[in-house]
Amino acid sequence: AELVADIKTALREVQQDVNTRNVYMNERDRFIYEQGLFEGIDFPDGSDKTLFNYLQRAVQIHTSQFMGRGFQLYSTYNKEDLSAYPEGSEEAQKAELKNKKLKVLSETRQRVMSAIIEDNGGMAKFEQGAELGSSYGETVYKTYLDKKNGKVVISLLETPQNYFPLWSDSDFRERDGDAYVYQMSLAKAQKSYGSKFKEGELISITSEGDPFTNNNTADPINQTLGASPTPATQSGRKMVTLIEYTGIIQGWCYTGKDSFYRCKPGEEKPFNVLIVGDKIVEAITNESYMPRYWRIPNKVVPRRTHGASDISQSAIDVNKTLIEVMSTWITLFHKEISPLYKAKGFISGSIPTRKRKGATFVPMTLEQDISELGRQGDLGNASRQIIEELKDSLVRVLGIGRVLFDDPTINPTSNQALMTTLKGVVDIVESKQKNHEPVLIDMFKDALELSTKIAPELKEAVEDPGYRLYVKWPSVLRREDASYQQMWQNRFNAGN
Repeated sequence: AELVADIKTALREVQQDVNTRNVYMNERDRFIYEQGLFEGIDFPDGSDKTLFNYLQRAVQIHTSQFMGRGFQLYSTYNKEDLSAYPEGSEEAQKAELKNKKLKVLSETRQRVMSAIIEDNGGMAKFEQGAELGSSYGETVYKTYLDKKNGKVVISLLETPQNYFPLWSDSDFRERDGDAYVYQMSLAKAQKSYGSKFKEGELISITSEGDPFTNNNTADPINQTLGASPTPATQSGRKMVTLIEYTGIIQGWCYTGKDSFYRCKPGEEKPFNVLIVGDKIVEAITNESYMPRYWRIPNKVVPRRTHGASDISQSAIDVNKTLIEVMSTWITLFHKEISPLYKAKGFISGSIPTRKRKGATFVPMTLEQDISELGRQGDLGNASRQIIEELKDSLVRVLGIGRVLFDDPTINPTSNQALMTTLKGVVDIVESKQKNHEPVLIDMFKDALELSTKIAPELKEAVEDPGYRLYVKWPSVLRREDASYQQMWQNRFNAGN
């Protein structure tokens, strides 16, 4: 109970940072995938209300440009220099045999990494992760060993709002631990973990959407993270909170598999526990078998606990203004095709109506008259000019050329002009590649080590001290693009 309380206290210390991040993520979710762009816009009665949402398409474009064709992992090895030995000598033959063996080990590592990717759904999982990063600002993967099925699992956290990083430094780059906090129904918790509880022992209950306020007790320990939930996420349904924590907790050590005790600060060792309600039901103290969390910011922001989305506040504001102007323009257009007339001297029900696609004759007395009311001037043309300016502003703040929005009006006069329109998205993709590369390398090094637990014959390949992994990305410009072909033609003509 004391360890559980200390873990919850550690989570409380980062709660403010997590809340700030989650507000940022939930706002993006609302604007991109729901109707959040309508918020704050006044639509008078009778005005057009159409959701012109460019943000979702922007996320799709960024995702496709960055991870649409995946990546390749390669393994290198330290090759012996045969020129250092006399030709045909015994030393040269041994060095050649060693090089052949190192090459085989390198190919083995590459095959294992490819198999791990395929076992986990191929590149589709990483493309989905790129979409989450583009939308929310960061992607989080979890890797662990599935002993039952004998494979290394790469899991994407589709709800990164449930992820709690325990930062160890003020630069928000190193972590003491990682926690994933989520809820499940009481029935499922009893079915899955009921055997871990003694007869008559209650499972702590929380309300759906409020995972840290215990409804069984008023003990403050169980209310350490009682941040006010939003009405949209909170309900009266009774749930059970689960916390999976991996890392160190100040002042806690262990002996054996699941015997924890207090120790001197600085002597802590990492562990993994699964907490159901207020009880530890599973524990892993062997570091080789502990799950790992891999956090990749979409865009690194200095001195911020979370990454930045491709959808900036400026893009949201421009898109909202575009909706407002489009509403005005379409409303005026409706008035153009359905003008307002003044009918003088007619009684109710006798006002004539105009025939479609034909002449209309209206018999009137001297006291009767029908005339069109004055129009609002040339606001339609002004609206169209404003709309074009807003579209230009939108593609600039999104970093996406209008040609990628399938805009048929864009017709660059040369391949060089086309490449210029793609410069923004190329820069963004290359920045994302640099953010992902070191994390992917560490992730797959760890995955290779995990694979030796289920296939000991791989140990020699994984424990080779001289190997290195690197990530190769496809060209940002696709081969079918005219600009890509022109680039290679220019290189060929230049002799490169």
